Amino acid sequence: MYEILTGSKFLGNYWDGASILGRMWETLYGLDPTDAPAAEVTRRAFRSVAEYDRFWALVSVGAIATMRDARLEHPPELVRPEFTPDHQLLGAYLRTFATHRWFSRAGQAQEALLSLM
Repeated sequence: MYEILTGSKFLGNYWDGASILGRMWETLYGLDPTDAPAAEVTRRAFRSVAEYDRFWALVSVGAIATMRDARLEHPPELVRPEFTPDHQLLGAYLRTFATHRWFSRAGQAQEALLSLM
């Protein structure tokens, strides 16, 4: 996803907490955004940094909401193959969706979450 949307490979370490969505935000909208053709197309598709943030916030809220608690036993017929009890992998998934945008104060995060809900 990162390479398709930015035109470059993601070189961060996913397992050590590197934020794929955060790095993509920096690559597309940061202080020194890339001018790769794929990035230009992506910026046009999102139209603005606010729309980018809104889109990924919606995706992230949905992804986090569907994660299951690996500490609880689930009926086998309800466990989809992509669910895993691996805490390191679950942590990596959570960081992916929870670290893509920073706020300068807690109120901003609460307002964003409430507006999305």
